[in-house]
Amino acid sequence: MIPQSPDDFRGRPPADTASFRVIADAVPQMLWSALPDGWIDWYTARWYEYTGQTAEEAAGWGWQAVHHPEDLPAVMRAWPGSIASGEPFEMEFRLRGRDGRFRWFLTRAIPLRDEAGVIARWYGTNTDIHAEHRARLRERFFSQLGAELSGALSLEQTLRVVTRSVVPDFADWALVNLIDDRNDVRLSAAYHSDPEKRAWLQTLRGQSYGSPSSRAGTAYVIRTGKPQVYETVSDTLLHDTIDAPFRVDFERVGFDSALVVPLFFAGKVVGTLNAVMHGSGRHYSASDVPFFEELGRRIAPAIGNATAYERERRVATTFQEAALLPSLPDVPGLTFDAMYQAAMLEATVGGDWYDIFRLPDGRVVFSIGDVAGKGLRAAVAMASVRQSIRTAALINPEPVAVLNAVDRIVRAMGEAPFVTAFVGVLDPVSFEFTFASAGHPPSLLRDPDGTVTLLDQGDLPLGLRGRADDGARTLEIAPGSVLLCYTDGLTEFDRDAVAGERRVRDAFAVASGDIAREVYARVARGRPAQDDVAILAVSFHQPLQALDDPRRAAVWSFAAADAENARRIRHDYVARLQAVGLTPDELCSAELVFGELIGNVVRYAPGAITAMLDVSGSAPVLHVVDGGRGFEFRPRLPADLLSERGRGLFLVTAFAEELSVERRRAGGSHARAVLAGRTRYRTASSLSRDAVL
Repeated sequence: MIPQSPDDFRGRPPADTASFRVIADAVPQMLWSALPDGWIDWYTARWYEYTGQTAEEAAGWGWQAVHHPEDLPAVMRAWPGSIASGEPFEMEFRLRGRDGRFRWFLTRAIPLRDEAGVIARWYGTNTDIHAEHRARLRERFFSQLGAELSGALSLEQTLRVVTRSVVPDFADWALVNLIDDRNDVRLSAAYHSDPEKRAWLQTLRGQSYGSPSSRAGTAYVIRTGKPQVYETVSDTLLHDTIDAPFRVDFERVGFDSALVVPLFFAGKVVGTLNAVMHGSGRHYSASDVPFFEELGRRIAPAIGNATAYERERRVATTFQEAALLPSLPDVPGLTFDAMYQAAMLEATVGGDWYDIFRLPDGRVVFSIGDVAGKGLRAAVAMASVRQSIRTAALINPEPVAVLNAVDRIVRAMGEAPFVTAFVGVLDPVSFEFTFASAGHPPSLLRDPDGTVTLLDQGDLPLGLRGRADDGARTLEIAPGSVLLCYTDGLTEFDRDAVAGERRVRDAFAVASGDIAREVYARVARGRPAQDDVAILAVSFHQPLQALDDPRRAAVWSFAAADAENARRIRHDYVARLQAVGLTPDELCSAELVFGELIGNVVRYAPGAITAMLDVSGSAPVLHVVDGGRGFEFRPRLPADLLSERGRGLFLVTAFAEELSVERRRAGGSHARAVLAGRTRYRTASSLSRDAVL
């Protein structure tokens, strides 16, 4: 019943009741009045027409029944507060209409005071601002959405922003479906305002739950590119759009109303955004479609770019993981510790690397570096540079020569990247370490007494370097020392390189155990890496000649004039090779190599001789160290082919895989003979028999 006059309510009615009623009912707002204690004793007809309440239901505080439950607590704080203070009341909140849907209203109330200043009555208005409120909400929503999407660093973050942004203001729950590489439509992200139902939805991620031939829902929108709105979702619609194995799960989450819009990227549909109402009393209508179409237009490029970026990241990460060492090599007398940490605040991988490998002659090469840039291009360049260093070191294991060769390769790449690199070569017999740098952060060497030295021998980065004729430095490493190499991401946690280098040095000075990880932990202090970080630590325990492990190496020392001792050592040398599996023919070749190298030393460098057999690598290596004048060897026949002089070392090159002889810093020469593999040994053995015959 709509009251005919304010006289129907208790309290003092407004003056001129009949004319006031006519005027009030003509006003588009809802008008009302209340007693000083807040008891509402009169509404215009529009209140009853909108809410569907009767006069008895609306009287007093009955208006609470049509307030949105989320807004009511705030209203019940603000309205009694105005009653107590006498201050005007103004607030925006939602009221439920007779159709069950809520609309936004602006409510204002002012007090009417008597001559003594005492409040005699409150007069108020409820103005429908639903359109204006939604317009403001959407404008604010799109502004905030743009900022959040720009800060998303991955596809997962982008999808999380998208689904959470529409809940609860524009949906009770939402999901995003994307088309994968196999053209299957899969649920890629979902968010529900109810935590329990949100957990149910998470179990469906990655599932292809819909029938691709459906004439409604997601499948239809993907095929046609047209949005679809379902004011009421029927059981028949669910049956037609969701495959049977998933139907129960979606029914548990619930559908009252739904709206599906296509996501276009690069001219084609890449997925859908599905918004759903359930439990809140809200329903979608055709008037909601333009907003969600605009939302789809805004989020689709972000999702498409994130998907493409994620695909590149996946490829780049796979490429990078393949390029990095799967395991660290096992070298007698040395311990390696290394780590790679991708930047936590970046959406893609970088070009940092570390590498350790042994040359066939037993020397160990370390390299570490950083290719400027991110993504697949940087990962490919990194793999190319790292492999080029390996190749160059196999040809000429001098760090400067290696960097010169790789610099030319980097320049030839086209759009040459900016690359910093450090290359070091260690002789495990003498612990002599030769190194050079191309624009890379200086490595650190910690002596056994704890003194930390900066290895700052360097030049311009690769790609800018040009040819350098010097720049290498050689140190004799003391057993018990530790070398630390790292990329510049380790010094950039605070964007202060100088302070960062100091923190790295301080951390390295006290680090023990897993050196690389401990240094990283001390410098990072739990903060995410701003840039990729590669760290390589090498602990030097004992050189080969001091190693007491006959399974890995054997060392003999004798005088050049002591023929009897030389024969005994030769016999022991052959026995050890036989023990590691060499065949008789291979042993014959290896014995010839031993005899020629020792004979050469006896002839040209009388005195003490040290012979070492290293069987810890991929091929046995014979080292012969003397204290003579020292020389370097170039494999060539003597000018007089009938001369006995100069033929021995040439024969060694025929029966060994590799032979190198170089001067030692302490005086004398160091010969390294890599004993050939099985196929090469058989060939060499045949040559030996032919020569004997």
